Amino acid sequence: MANKKRKRNKFPALTYRIVGKTSEGRDIYENELDEEGRPSVSSERSTTFCMDGKCYNYPTIFGGVEHTPDEAVEIFKKNKGVDPETGIKAQKFASEEEALEAAEKRSPGLGNMKERNFKDPLFPDRFGF
Repeated sequence: MANKKRKRNKFPALTYRIVGKTSEGRDIYENELDEEGRPSVSSERSTTFCMDGKCYNYPTIFGGVEHTPDEAVEIFKKNKGVDPETGIKAQKFASEEEALEAAEKRSPGLGNMKERNFKDPLFPDRFGF
């Protein structure tokens, strides 16, 4: 199949407000409201890339800062494929298509938090917890 590129979502900007942790231990950050005024959260915003005949999905958010895909690849190389925030080694995929499919399947589950630290007294159900 031809190279299928995943459409980059245009996420709202990150805030520095940590609202919980994923089950893997990544901080979850509150995003600014989207164009329609809806709240959301982000923990990794992964990028997909291939090198040395294998493809990977790797986070672009580290320490509350979203890095470019190129910067994320450099972080990947520096850490030998291990996410420095969780200690988890990135899974290898045989093709970019396989990696993109895995990223799409993983994405909906990232909102499942292990810890929920956010409580807004004015809008207690703001994030649906």
